[in-house]
Amino acid sequence: MKLLTMCLLSAILLISCNKTEPPKDPHAGGQMPPGMGGAQPGAGMAEEGPKSNVKVTGNILELENVKLTTPDSWVNEKPTSSMRAVQYFLKNDEEITIVGSYFGKRDEMVDANIQRWKDQFSKTEKTDKVELSGGQVIMVTITGTFMKKASMMSEEFSEVTNYMMLAAIVKTNNGPYFFKMVGPKSTLSDELASFKKFLASYSVK
Repeated sequence: MKLLTMCLLSAILLISCNKTEPPKDPHAGGQMPPGMGGAQPGAGMAEEGPKSNVKVTGNILELENVKLTTPDSWVNEKPTSSMRAVQYFLKNDEEITIVGSYFGKRDEMVDANIQRWKDQFSKTEKTDKVELSGGQVIMVTITGTFMKKASMMSEEFSEVTNYMMLAAIVKTNNGPYFFKMVGPKSTLSDELASFKKFLASYSVK
């Protein structure tokens, strides 16, 4: 009887070992297809997203077929995120960053992005939207109580009053570029004229 039991156990174990493993999730631990929001190990997010065409030469900023002149108060620096196509900071306040982002040839993102900018304020005192250069540039100014986060992905925030956002959409032949800076109203009010002049310098190459 014991011999028969041992034989049956051996047969069950042999069958279990020879079973074919179920197919693995193709995204589990492997390379995700482009646009799925993941990056393969060792690869930067910039390799997964759309490629921007940016060139900075002194005060001249070139985007695709468009050229702009940046203010003397802006200092170009290396982008701190792969989601940023270009980045500057203010000479008189290095904590204030001017970010230029690019998401590909997606004109449908213009209105959605403006709404996203508004949603970053828990209370808005004033919102202005102005079209420049025949509608090729849209400037957005928002003032109010800003929901300030320690990082882009953080869910926690602190509300800061008397804040301002200067933002813009610059259209190119390869999709729009989005510019934004946020800071105390007292500081950004002084930058308003320079920001308008930057956008007014729009020209097609």
